[in-house]
Amino acid sequence: MISLILVEDESFIRNGLEKNVDWNGLGYDLIGTASNGAEGLDLALRTGAQVVITDIRMPKMSGIEMAERIRASMPFVMFVFISGYSDFSYAISAIHLDAVDYILKPVDIDELSNVMKKLANKLQSGKTVPPPSFKKSLDDESAVSNVIVQRAIEYVSSHIHESLQVQDIANALRITPNYLSRIFRDETGDNLIKWITRYKVSAAKSLLLENVETKIYEVADMLGYSDYKYFIYIFKKYTGMTPENYRKEYFNSNLSAEKGEQR
Repeated sequence: MISLILVEDESFIRNGLEKNVDWNGLGYDLIGTASNGAEGLDLALRTGAQVVITDIRMPKMSGIEMAERIRASMPFVMFVFISGYSDFSYAISAIHLDAVDYILKPVDIDELSNVMKKLANKLQSGKTVPPPSFKKSLDDESAVSNVIVQRAIEYVSSHIHESLQVQDIANALRITPNYLSRIFRDETGDNLIKWITRYKVSAAKSLLLENVETKIYEVADMLGYSDYKYFIYIFKKYTGMTPENYRKEYFNSNLSAEKGEQR
């Protein structure tokens, strides 16, 4: 069995991973857990663990600093980092430590299990673990950039009812607005604010047609527009017609199509 320790300051995540992953089935002996980087360092050095799964942002000592100090005394320890912060600088630090992988929260149990199974197979076969595929994919920063874009899109989708600004999304991702805007543009070829606006207009189209009784100002409010006249202006700018006309044209065209089929 491969000795393993888990270092995570959020107790519900730590306990969840401890109980919900079939460590023995994957070939691991989970010999201990720690709630911060300092405890993790002590635990790793005391137990001589072969593998460390660790969060990055933790009190007392970060996962990166802990890993560096462990690696200084135990050069063959393997690390798997988990983090809720899709900041490229953290991923770069993980690369420099030859991390097996870098998994973003919320942790997908199947994803983590697959990563750990592959690592176990390599360690048990006596093979040297090669540089991780994650490391290779970050040669041009594209993998992390893609993650940032996906997280930005997820944030917009779940906060579509708010008046979104780049600063809001950047704060949620713990990166700077300028960096987020650049990454989004490089990955999608699109301006983030314009993309958000088109996304909201697309959502507005669906809302306008879902219930004909829904007022225009109610649709505007659902999408974070406190000024419904501005919402009408934006909608017309992107579709060429007002929300009311869009709704009428849709239902009129459908009605005409139905009459044509009946003839």
